[in-house]
Amino acid sequence: MTFVHGQQIIGRRETQEDSLDIIFQNEKDPRSDVLMLLADGMGGHAGGEVASGLALRAFAHHFTQVARAPRPADRLQDALEAANEAIRAALSRDPSLRGMGCTLIAAIKLADRLVWVSVGDSAIYLLRRGVLRRVNADHSIFGELMGLVEAGRMTRAEAAGHPRRNVLRSALTGNPLTLVDVNSLALEPGDAVVIATDGLDALPEAELVEILNDRMRGGARAVTEALLAAVERKGHPSQDNTSVIVYRHPGTRAGRPGALNLSAWRLPLAAAGVGSALVLAGLAIYAALGGPAAQPEPAAEAAGTTSRTEMRDIPVPAEDQPVTPKPADPPGSVKPKTVAPPASVTPRARPPAAAAPQPAPAPARVPEPEKAAPDRT
Repeated sequence: MTFVHGQQIIGRRETQEDSLDIIFQNEKDPRSDVLMLLADGMGGHAGGEVASGLALRAFAHHFTQVARAPRPADRLQDALEAANEAIRAALSRDPSLRGMGCTLIAAIKLADRLVWVSVGDSAIYLLRRGVLRRVNADHSIFGELMGLVEAGRMTRAEAAGHPRRNVLRSALTGNPLTLVDVNSLALEPGDAVVIATDGLDALPEAELVEILNDRMRGGARAVTEALLAAVERKGHPSQDNTSVIVYRHPGTRAGRPGALNLSAWRLPLAAAGVGSALVLAGLAIYAALGGPAAQPEPAAEAAGTTSRTEMRDIPVPAEDQPVTPKPADPPGSVKPKTVAPPASVTPRARPPAAAAPQPAPAPARVPEPEKAAPDRT
């Protein structure tokens, strides 16, 4: 039975603009560490395909062979910056690619912990004891609208029907990153992690949960195949590319794992093709769990403040707080995918460490970008 598997479909688009990679410590050991990468390109035709593939290759290379940060979260952020710089450099060489960009998720299973960095609206879901939760930030206007819903300033119906809900507030475009989610959570035996591009939004929440609960016993491959088959059965005329990675956590061996040897990440890759499994022989198990380094990653900001990097240790929400996926567009519609220009999002400076935290007022309205970027098609 497979414990991790990734797969994708092209949908009704002309090209495949999603990319995914899975980097294993040991392909035969379900308790070994694994790095899962996924990107959803934008920019139309070749642009989106170039952006997602380039970003994942640059990320994997930097993380495994260049980055030296001792903490996994820091190494993830370093690799993310390298991926964004690769896009910037490509745009400077080829102006015809102007407007290209991508979302990106990089999630590492390290012993009994999942650590990730994400930019954009691609999702990380956690299935625990039959209940599904989205655990990473949604950097689309819809994600901001849901904040207004939680604050009681908007209804869920209003958020779901907002005409700009698909506009991205942050993406890898070569410009400075405006929002980055760097987080972690503790995994329990039997947990499942689902990483997906927004093409999976074609499935209603109830159907998504039903497939996960029904097929998980057959392994990660059975789940990904069932999810993508269900998306194809919907037959949406404008169905987007859809990519899914599923990881089923079996739990680590009894006893405390050995020390993390970050130099192992610098070993040469056994394979380098985007979309194929990559193997890193000798990747040591993350040993911070159970020791001093096992404490949750420190918060990036004092409570009530906002910064470019959103970082926190994620508790699993109560079972009466269901996931709220972005609603699918009606059949026949073309889903507009744009990214707000950098000028429309102003990162706030980090306050001095000694400053008392001040509560941030909830936004009165969704910010309007100064101009629309090209559709992600």
